[in-house]
Amino acid sequence: MIGDDGLGEDRGLLLGDGLFETILAEDGTPRFFAEHIERLTRGCETLGIAAPDFGETLEAASLALKAAGLEQGRAALRLTWTAGSGRGLERPATATPRLYASASPAPLPQGPARLRTSTIRRNETSPASRLKSLSYLDNVLARRQAREKGAD
Repeated sequence: MIGDDGLGEDRGLLLGDGLFETILAEDGTPRFFAEHIERLTRGCETLGIAAPDFGETLEAASLALKAAGLEQGRAALRLTWTAGSGRGLERPATATPRLYASASPAPLPQGPARLRTSTIRRNETSPASRLKSLSYLDNVLARRQAREKGAD
């Protein structure tokens, strides 16, 4: 892989083996951070991967906000926790989970939202349907369908 930064072997990218949280930050402070990390930790238990360290995750969040120049105003903070490197369905015994943190502007919504019911359904028997997993393709497709039908 050209410019290999570890992504070429990352199970999150290759297999969707990981979780994420998107957190509203206001003036550099992530809202309900502990609750988001608690949900992420419960998801890690379901997936059988080690949970991130709270302090290190908070530090990564702060660095992401600073790097994006979003220490003032509203920002969407994205924390992505992957199962680390490794190919194939079996995780390596020595896999080390990997944290990615990024931030982008989060302006206030303007006006009412236009809604549509999607024909795309989640598999209600799948454990992934109750997680904020990296396998979010059903949501991507439902959003595209909504946009095509004039909804937000």
